[in-house]
Amino acid sequence: MQLSLANRTDNLLIYYIEDGVAMAIRPRILFVGDDITLLQTRELIFGDRFEVLISARLSEAFNLALKQPFKLIVVFSETESWREFAEFIARESPKTIILAITRNGESKPGWADEVVPSTKGSLELLRVCAQRLGITMRSKFHELLE
Repeated sequence: MQLSLANRTDNLLIYYIEDGVAMAIRPRILFVGDDITLLQTRELIFGDRFEVLISARLSEAFNLALKQPFKLIVVFSETESWREFAEFIARESPKTIILAITRNGESKPGWADEVVPSTKGSLELLRVCAQRLGITMRSKFHELLE
């Protein structure tokens, strides 16, 4: 197996050549918060489009964020500890996009690049993540219209 980098990116997907076949590396996203069930369901929903990692433990989230770069981090909790985590990431990794999931009507925290109200569904969060990463989402319905 021979691995080499290709000089091509499409919609933030990085392609590499493995055994003569172009393989895509999906954008890496980290979901953090206190509710592991919520994080696991988001991992299932987003996993076919992105490389998703989740963490409900602050120490694990710091470890993940320090070991590998993420294009985007979604913070599902508004506790003080997750706020400090997000502020650290915003300061230490300014290229990382940080989304905050907030209760309806709450203002955008200073560390967040964008806010998605918790009352919006997973599809809205998926749309916002894709938009922030420069990815155009297309459905089968749109393909039928063309």
